[in-house]
Amino acid sequence: GATGSLIVNINDNGSSVGWDEYPPELDISDGVRWDVTAATKLGNLGFGYVSHAMDINNKGVIAGSGCAGSSMHAIRWNGTTATDIGTLGGSSSDAWGINESGQIAGSAAIVNDDGIHATRWDGNTAVDLGTLGGTNSSAMDINELGQVVGSSSLAGDEVTHAVYWNTDGAATDLGSLTGDSLAYNLNNLGQVVGWSTGLDGNSI
Repeated sequence: GATGSLIVNINDNGSSVGWDEYPPELDISDGVRWDVTAATKLGNLGFGYVSHAMDINNKGVIAGSGCAGSSMHAIRWNGTTATDIGTLGGSSSDAWGINESGQIAGSAAIVNDDGIHATRWDGNTAVDLGTLGGTNSSAMDINELGQVVGSSSLAGDEVTHAVYWNTDGAATDLGSLTGDSLAYNLNNLGQVVGWSTGLDGNSI
């Protein structure tokens, strides 16, 4: 049986999502939806034994990821029906946030796995949000307008900055206090929270 559970998000109706964890040597985790005390295993894409549910909207649609052959792919769950929403042409993807329209934010490998880019899924269509000039970026949250936040490496890949992507995909570098930064969440007013390396080198 599972050795523990982790809840990572909850909707306005009290339904929460996360996963059950098993001993590490089994390499198993099951995406789970909890409604009060009732737990529902969400399953995966039919490969392996790993799935993670990351966010749930008020309609009960869930975003997360699971095994798709040898790689992890972003998943949208309707009930316990898992749909692989694909990549940007590379081997892997993951999903972190979903809004009430069903748009999903996460990241996906590009062609030839030459980088991982922040991605917004409109239905099953993956939209490449690009980077701030570096190789990799990732999206962490999406609001009801379809605006997205996350992070991206800058040219040279030595520094990572928090990013805000508008509905048209235009990226805004949110900067940092010094060094690296990352945006985790945003509201419908476009206000963003995250962290930045402080002047003393510590994250705040």
